[in-house]
Amino acid sequence: MTSKYGLALVLLSIAAAAANPLPEAPKPQPNDAYQPSPSAATPVKSPRLVSFLLARTPEKSPIGDKTFVFTHAALFASVVYNDEITKAGVANGCIATVGPERPTRPYLYARDLSIAAGVTALDFFLRRAHFRRLPEITASATTATYFSIGTHWVAHGCL
Repeated sequence: MTSKYGLALVLLSIAAAAANPLPEAPKPQPNDAYQPSPSAATPVKSPRLVSFLLARTPEKSPIGDKTFVFTHAALFASVVYNDEITKAGVANGCIATVGPERPTRPYLYARDLSIAAGVTALDFFLRRAHFRRLPEITASATTATYFSIGTHWVAHGCL
């Protein structure tokens, strides 16, 4: 039933278009007196935060960059810290709130190292696309998250 109405609507719109053709567009008129203003050629300034995050770097490998290597080494260290503190907290009788109540060490490392590897791969490609600071910001934010989660276990007396 719906296809009959759809077909009828298409046929009616084709018939209406054939009965009322579109008017011709006006022809452009030459204007030798037009001169673009000098302000039209000036680039638009982006906000400072956007230019800070999206600053471009010259051709350079991310692997040889000390800041890239340090921030991602800290990311993997925070994963180890979080997983070992979590395992110790579970061994002392605390219950994990995310995932299984009593996670095993292989489960913790498989979950968290896969996230850290994904963040590192994303940052590697961002750096290869010449974004200078964005990879370090994502790695630092993930590192801070893992350190705060691990410290949460200590703060609540689970060790």
